[in-house]
Amino acid sequence: MNLLISYPRSGNTWLRYCVEFLAKKPTVGYTGTQKGKPIMSNFNIKNSKPPLLKKLHTVDEQSEKASKVILVLRNYKECIPRHVNLFSCEEAIKKSGRISYLDLLYFYDNFNGEKIIIYYEDLMLQPKEELKKLLSFLKESEDFLEEFIENFEYHKKQSISFYNKGESKSQTEGNAINYQTQKMTQKQIVDWDIFFEKIHEKIFNKYLKRYKENG
Repeated sequence: MNLLISYPRSGNTWLRYCVEFLAKKPTVGYTGTQKGKPIMSNFNIKNSKPPLLKKLHTVDEQSEKASKVILVLRNYKECIPRHVNLFSCEEAIKKSGRISYLDLLYFYDNFNGEKIIIYYEDLMLQPKEELKKLLSFLKESEDFLEEFIENFEYHKKQSISFYNKGESKSQTEGNAINYQTQKMTQKQIVDWDIFFEKIHEKIFNKYLKRYKENG
């Protein structure tokens, strides 16, 4: 099984929607939840093909057996404060316990199979390029890519309507990249950057440096 992993609030549902429409194959999430079902089934589009991707927010030893891994990565100053409803880095980390954001990065970095990172910001700002790269990685056709891009705003609204059915609600509807950061003080922003850079400098420089203020 191919895994689609991400920290919560990082665009996992949106990417699942994109993949289901473009590849015409289902994806699955956590069993027993509304969002665990293939997304297109909520729009009365049935598909009997085997799932192309499985969504996860945490990984374990079984995850190492994945055929391929896709990591959706979003600015830690956006997804973590949004998930725990705290802007202070110190308070947010205390509330969230284990820093699963980093667990996912460690897993990805050590995974020996085929893998790819999709940065949420790139996906929203240059969707055609990112989706083309993803389809190539999955060895899926680009036949529906142009149609998707031509109707990008429509598909974004469809995905948000599905996302908003659950406990989580979209605050930006995909229209803002730095929504949480804009509400932070400069000190709070710097504190987040210092924390992540210090905790694992190699991982930070390899994957997260783009998110450092003036970095």
